[in-house]
Amino acid sequence: NGFAFMPASEAYTKYNTSLFKSLQDYILQVISGTRTIDDLATFQSDWANNGGEEVRTELQAYLDSQK
Repeated sequence: NGFAFMPASEAYTKYNTSLFKSLQDYILQVISGTRTIDDLATFQSDWANNGGEEVRTELQAYLDSQK
């Protein structure tokens, strides 16, 4: 696993808790029926705009540097 020994990135440290909570909330809402899987695109956009894209970019840069 390329990420196993990666030090926590700045964006990951900043956004991890809120991004994880939003993912948990979305999953629970789908399970409980208050949201549907059709809302996935909206969730993905919200996730990306609330720090997810910044985290993904940092993690991808790290992975690319390990090749």
